[in-house]
Amino acid sequence: MFQELKPIQVETLLETNKNETPINYYQCDSYVLRRDTTNSCYAIYVVKALIEILYQLRNVLFHGELVPNKGAQNVYKEAYLILKMILDKIR
Repeated sequence: MFQELKPIQVETLLETNKNETPINYYQCDSYVLRRDTTNSCYAIYVVKALIEILYQLRNVLFHGELVPNKGAQNVYKEAYLILKMILDKIR
């Protein structure tokens, strides 16, 4: 029954058809993200996904599902810096 309800809608935020007038994309490193050209805001999806990823990283570490190693330390260092940037902006 849960699969029939499909409570989560998956939507890609990558733009495959780049237009210059009006510009419909943001270039972010090697990614081409959709830009709002109507009344829908895609940036909110990026922010929600980022916060969800940070929270899931916290859960994996806090609940002991991750054995810390050098690779994990690099991921958590970058996650910390992103979270610090977010917190600095909202203060």
